[in-house]
Order: sequence, then structure tokens, then C-alpha cells
Amino acid sequence: MSVYGIIAEFNPFHFGHVRLKDEIKAAYPDSVLIAVMSGNTVQRGDFSIFDKYQRAKTAVKNGYDLV
Repeated sequence: MSVYGIIAEFNPFHFGHVRLKDEIKAAYPDSVLIAVMSGNTVQRGDFSIFDKYQRAKTAVKNGYDLV
């Protein structure tokens, strides 16, 4: 088993995030995918569209193993 990590904002969560997850899982089926996500403010200093809990929940519902 391998562990892969990405840095993301998920602001908002979109099909590109799903595709990234799908490609990693297809190439490494036994892997664990961890996303390190920004909080209620994003990397550019603005407030996020949704709060961090809602964005993390959406990512987990869409197949990320840990956010």
C-alpha cells in the first residue's frame, strides 16, 4: 500500500478534483489518498465559498480517503 498526498483548496470541489483522484486510484489501486486542504480562507487570502467542513465532507464523499 502506498500513501499519496495532494494540496488542494476544493473551492469549490469540481470535476478536475474527481479526475485527479480517479487517475491516482487507477494507477495505484491499493493506495490511500490524502488531501491537505486550506481552512476557511484560501491560499490567495480570500474567504472560501463554503466552509472547510463542507468542502472536506464533499471530498470524502467523492472518494478521497482523508482530508
